[in-house]
Amino acid sequence: MGSGILTVALPTIAADISLSERLLLWPASIYALAAGCTLLVFGSMAEVVGGKKMWLTGTGLYIVSTLACGLCRTGIRLIVFRTLLGVSISMCLPAAVGITTKAFDQGTRRNTSFACQGVGQPLGYALGLIFGGVFADTVGWRWGYYMSAIIIFFSFLAAFWDLPPDEQKDVSWKRLGGEIN
Repeated sequence: MGSGILTVALPTIAADISLSERLLLWPASIYALAAGCTLLVFGSMAEVVGGKKMWLTGTGLYIVSTLACGLCRTGIRLIVFRTLLGVSISMCLPAAVGITTKAFDQGTRRNTSFACQGVGQPLGYALGLIFGGVFADTVGWRWGYYMSAIIIFFSFLAAFWDLPPDEQKDVSWKRLGGEIN
């Protein structure tokens, strides 16, 4: 949703926070770059520490970073917070795949769950395009990020109680460093 908000409201955002024209593409690009660069590392970490812990950690960071995007006052800060959003989503994505794989046996229910995960990103982006435009034209672009953070917060609360617990594992720095290659 945040990427959709950014896409539609970028001219308004850039004017509001004095984002220079030479940095205009950075808030959108850095998100994907950060996510792509850290995805495999956090996927490995999720295997070691547990999917639920990794997903909750990533989601918590995502909430804070989303709020920070709405609160930022400079272009550089927006770029930094969008970088943190990319890092936090890379914590969530492989953990979600692992949780789904463990929660459902092969078959229709698992396939349906993966299909729902797959539709979540384009649906969130489309909603971000709509709400980003509405908010930018009415109460301000920042409210798009605030609303997104609120939605993610409720997802975090639901996951905290509803996701299956991780298997008990001995997690040490030595094990973490040895199993993450």
